[in-house]
Amino acid sequence: MRSALSLFARTLHSSRRKRLHAPRQCHHQGASGSTTSTTSPALQMIRGLFVEALGGDPGVHSARYAGRDGDDVANRKHLLDSLASHPEPWRAYFECVIVLIDSQGEQHHFVGHVAGRIIDHEEGTEGFGYDSLFVPEDFDKTFAMMSPQEKNAISHRTRAVDQLRTYLTQHSL
Repeated sequence: MRSALSLFARTLHSSRRKRLHAPRQCHHQGASGSTTSTTSPALQMIRGLFVEALGGDPGVHSARYAGRDGDDVANRKHLLDSLASHPEPWRAYFECVIVLIDSQGEQHHFVGHVAGRIIDHEEGTEGFGYDSLFVPEDFDKTFAMMSPQEKNAISHRTRAVDQLRTYLTQHSL
């Protein structure tokens, strides 16, 4: 995200550095779980894969869905194992919420969303995480089958960062 915002002559601090805590649910609580007050702007990025058949899991816990020591391969296997008893299609969406906490402590939310479906086998070698299992709406291939440029043009992160970028060009922090 830092490279996406590099055109701005602003100093932004990450939520990790400010010790802000990720909320339990993606933008429903925003950064209200934050316990640290800040006098300079801070960013928090919350993202995940939400699968309808699993009640929204893995959600904001996508990176560690198979457990703390799980990697991308283990996470994908756990996802497919979890879906095995559910009928297809497996509707899902990636969501990224960027929370900007300005110098007055006001929260501003920027939401990027990509709807699609999970397939029952991996396809493609590009990307990471769940990319080889996720087919976005209006496409017939997984994120992992797309070039980085093609994926980034429709990604949930890009959509959220674009909204943040627009906000930052129109407002002073």
